[in-house]
Amino acid sequence: MSITGFRHLGLTVTNLERSVAWYTTVLGFRELFRESSPTRSAVILYLPHTELLLGLVRFSAASAERFSPRRTGLDHVCFAVATREDLEAWVARLDEHGVEHSGLVEMATSPIVNFKDPDGIALAVALPPRLPE
Repeated sequence: MSITGFRHLGLTVTNLERSVAWYTTVLGFRELFRESSPTRSAVILYLPHTELLLGLVRFSAASAERFSPRRTGLDHVCFAVATREDLEAWVARLDEHGVEHSGLVEMATSPIVNFKDPDGIALAVALPPRLPE
């Protein structure tokens, strides 16, 4: 019995349609399906050529507070890319869409680019980590 990876990620957002537009336009996700109930609505997105699923959820009774990594729970989400050139291309893409970002930052494990979605949810793209043998 072992965990082999992440199946999906679910993020609570304040404006579902705005977030769907941002994640599809800026990050390249595509809509897979929608579901709704009296208490919540969700749009499930997928990233083409990967197994990555992302659920964007809007709860009817949710607060309109912006995300903060200083509260217990999620700190940030980091997506993996294959090459340094991919990271540089993400910097250009974020610039093209007017998304503020950190630029390429050299970390102990690998370079990373940090940015936020429309709700202030902290996101990043980075190379896979360099780990000890």
